[in-house]
Amino acid sequence: MSASLKFEVLYGSDEGTPFAFVLHVDSYVILLDCGWDDSFDEAVLEPLKKIAPDVNAVLISHADLAHLGALPIAFGRYGLHAPVYATMPVFNMGQMFLYDTTLAKMDEESFDLFTLEDVDTAFESFHPLKYSQRFTLAEVGIDVTPFSAGRVVGGAVWKITKDMDDVLYAVEYNHKKDRHLNPSVLETLVRPSILITDSYNALRVQESRKQRDTQLLKRVTSTLKRGGNVLISTDPAGRVLELLLMLDQLWAHKKLKYPLVFLSPVAYNVAEFAKSQLEWMGESVMKIFDEKRENPFSLKNVFLCHTLEEVEELGSPVVVLATSPSLECGFSRALFAMWADSEKNTIIVTERQRSGSMAGAVLDAVAAHGGSKDSHPEMRFQVHRREALTGEELEEYVRERREREEEERERMESEKLLYGDVLSDVDAKADGSTSARSSLSSSRG
Repeated sequence: MSASLKFEVLYGSDEGTPFAFVLHVDSYVILLDCGWDDSFDEAVLEPLKKIAPDVNAVLISHADLAHLGALPIAFGRYGLHAPVYATMPVFNMGQMFLYDTTLAKMDEESFDLFTLEDVDTAFESFHPLKYSQRFTLAEVGIDVTPFSAGRVVGGAVWKITKDMDDVLYAVEYNHKKDRHLNPSVLETLVRPSILITDSYNALRVQESRKQRDTQLLKRVTSTLKRGGNVLISTDPAGRVLELLLMLDQLWAHKKLKYPLVFLSPVAYNVAEFAKSQLEWMGESVMKIFDEKRENPFSLKNVFLCHTLEEVEELGSPVVVLATSPSLECGFSRALFAMWADSEKNTIIVTERQRSGSMAGAVLDAVAAHGGSKDSHPEMRFQVHRREALTGEELEEYVRERREREEEERERMESEKLLYGDVLSDVDAKADGSTSARSSLSSSRG
């Protein structure tokens, strides 16, 4: 007997947008990813807001914002209370993504869409699974199984089975081998009843990994030799692992003395998670571990920094891998503002960017100058930073806060008095009703 299947797009069908889809299996509602981006435009989430209370289970495919960025607000404000299924690396690294971005936003502005406590609450609902581990959703006879998707550590292709029907949910998978990951196993899975996938890279002609790595390393080393700094804008816990591994090996092989830095509020935690998740990575990583008896992610040539002050103490020239990749917030935006106006320095954007982001604007500006990697277009942008109030500004803030507190106290007192009057009226009516019933009873007696 076949199940009734219905697929619904909440958002994510356009290029560069976050992912959120719904699969209805009979009357059971499965949310496939729950993404957002660091623009944090709440209007994007309207479809999610409407359906969140009805969701029975959530499947997360990757650890980045595009696949789980909306979980904190969905649990905190939209009424989502369903169990969330993902691999252990997605559980670990997903928290790092959200901690990094939330801390960056809170450091720059009054960010109140969700808090770090909301992040923790969302991840309390996670149920980590291993690759190929078949899990049955309670009492509905639906099996869900994650398989390796490649691209990032723990990334999953999901197989959803009900009766005779198999549904494969496979977005942003990588069919090629990476430096630290095996390719996706999607091609080995039996032909499903329904395949849900994307065509983001379908028409893109990509250079070989060797060519891309050679170009990146050549640009980095040439910048350092002329005394310039290199900013590599990257994510906090996804593709950054491959970059860290590649550059750490280069520094060791070439015996380079320039400081190599990973700059993020969660840099230490990400490195520790990477060291503990080798079994989720590729054969090449395990081979290094077996032959040399050392963890490839010990990153002996990388400084793990959590503040700009720590980077400044290392001096120049320096290579810094900083979050976020979009240059919308965080250390990458701050360093971009400091270094972009010097021709000696190099800014490297490591992934394609959504339209409207700072990094997207940079790439568009370069393209407008003929696409030359040595072009120097002019740009205007703002850098936000929260600072402690002093002097008259502090006094005004304290005065306004006291006024708001006094208004709130008076409002609560007024509501308390009004509530008391309402209760008095209710009690009086109740007493009158009791007296009437007593009189009626007496007359009948």
